[in-house]
Amino acid sequence: YGAEKIKTIGDGYMVAVGIPEPREDHAEVAARLSLKMLEMFAEIRSEIDAPIQLRIGVHTGPAIAGVIGERKFAYDIWGTTVNIAS
Repeated sequence: YGAEKIKTIGDGYMVAVGIPEPREDHAEVAARLSLKMLEMFAEIRSEIDAPIQLRIGVHTGPAIAGVIGERKFAYDIWGTTVNIAS
């Protein structure tokens, strides 16, 4: 799908589409990826017969991205767009 893994936060997994290379279809790709994740998650849930859940947040718009850290570097993104999706 061309999504970029940004980071994991506890049991959360943050990805972005259109970063670092912008793409016109970023919203469509994010939606298709979300639907595929839900589909695969349903299969896994039925295979292991466990009451696990998946929550997905999607939003589009501007964000600030960059590398932070002095010794251990990490790429991250910030902004209202990220906060609303979360």
